[in-house]
Amino acid sequence: MNQSARVGSIDAIVAFRAALLQFAEVCDESLTSLALESRRGAERIEVERTAYWPAQARKASDDLNSARIALERCEQAIRPEDRRSCYEEKLALENARRRLRLCEEKSRVAKKWARIVVQEARELYVELNRLRHYLESDLPRAASALERMATALQRYAELASSGGNEAASTSPTPPTPPEPPPDAK
Repeated sequence: MNQSARVGSIDAIVAFRAALLQFAEVCDESLTSLALESRRGAERIEVERTAYWPAQARKASDDLNSARIALERCEQAIRPEDRRSCYEEKLALENARRRLRLCEEKSRVAKKWARIVVQEARELYVELNRLRHYLESDLPRAASALERMATALQRYAELASSGGNEAASTSPTPPTPPEPPPDAK
């Protein structure tokens, strides 16, 4: 099996090696940035949102109690001849109930999504570490292989450009046989 390569430029191999190393640096920076951003997002859901909505539910519960008390006061203050409807208090009570239901639902959803996001973040970190390992082990090996290829090709090109004269100039020239004497004819 005769394999030959058509190398048009050794400089292209050297440039590719440099681009490969630069790519590895950019990927490493991107992986670090991605890990930090995903950690920040997961933390926001896991810590901030799961604490925010239960606190809002407690506040909504307090507002609901206040609205009930206000409605009771309004209904007790009604004399038969006033017949005030306490419409505003009833509306405030209904709004407080809706807000409490919303906060409780958001609290449940935040807990659910926190578990999902944490699991997905763990899986992402595993894949990021796998890619980082590839960048730290395989790409440097590829870069050094490219460097060895470029060096070998450079030596080959130098040898070919000298036309093999180096080998001829370093080997001794064989002695020429002596000429026969003119009388021997």
